[in-house]
Amino acid sequence: MPSSTPGESYAPSSRRNGYVRAMQAITARRRPGPVQVYVSASARRLFASDWPLTLRKTSAALPAGVMLDTFPEAFPGGRYQYQHRWQGYAADLDGLVVFGTRTAEHTYLLGPGARQELRTVIGMGRPVLLHADSHGLVPVVDCRPERHLTDPRAQPCLELTVPAAWNTGAPTLQAALQALTPAPPLRSQDQWPSLHAPASNAHP
Repeated sequence: MPSSTPGESYAPSSRRNGYVRAMQAITARRRPGPVQVYVSASARRLFASDWPLTLRKTSAALPAGVMLDTFPEAFPGGRYQYQHRWQGYAADLDGLVVFGTRTAEHTYLLGPGARQELRTVIGMGRPVLLHADSHGLVPVVDCRPERHLTDPRAQPCLELTVPAAWNTGAPTLQAALQALTPAPPLRSQDQWPSLHAPASNAHP
């Protein structure tokens, strides 16, 4: 059970350590190529006048070279395309950044859609970060989750509370950012065997 006392994390140290190891494993497996992160935000936020600036700040908080996708770019066909494509699209993601509605100083509410996106990407073992106005990008593993059912006929929402003492030096964040760092491209000599190197199966 997560701690109820705000500190650096609501997760027990064993869970945080496991998260760091999982992120390190992703880093070790990373191969050259694009790193794609989906930014989950409500339509109201996406079409707000300050959204381009918010997106630029989010990009700057992530490792250089990370490609950000939002709903309009990923699903130009709208809600119908999203419903039919999300699972396949999510399988190719390297991470997720979620924006919620701020309901208290350190608390953010995610709607049913964002909650499901979060569950999908976490289930794949990829880094998921909450955009918090007061803290920046916070690994969801450090937050206190609380399921909310505002309407018995609707899907539940998710409330995430950021620890008051959390800071950007958290090992969970550093490991997540490292897991999202694109691998350097292979050098030409790494891609092709040297013309001067003897072939292992050459005839004498």
